[in-house]
Amino acid sequence: MKAQKLNKTQLARRMKTSRSALERLLDPDNPSVTLLTLERAARALGKNIRIELAHIIKKMGFTRKTAQTGAVTRIQRFGSTLSLIHMLFLDGVYTATP
Repeated sequence: MKAQKLNKTQLARRMKTSRSALERLLDPDNPSVTLLTLERAARALGKNIRIELAHIIKKMGFTRKTAQTGAVTRIQRFGSTLSLIHMLFLDGVYTATP
């Protein structure tokens, strides 16, 4: 918000939500924030969300600098529409080989 010089009212408007809903999102003591809400906030700021399972990388003996986790996003067809279903299927830990 600071980098884009947005106040809370402007960000709430971009997210198509209320200022009070944005206040709940920004409250660090609010445990009920959903990934969908975080995604809406990120999009409103022109950003993407990336979730890494760093503990799996460490368990495999790598660091976040040398390996990444992989996941699959499932696309499902219902009738004549395509729906993007946000599911996380852990697909492994990947490293770059020279």
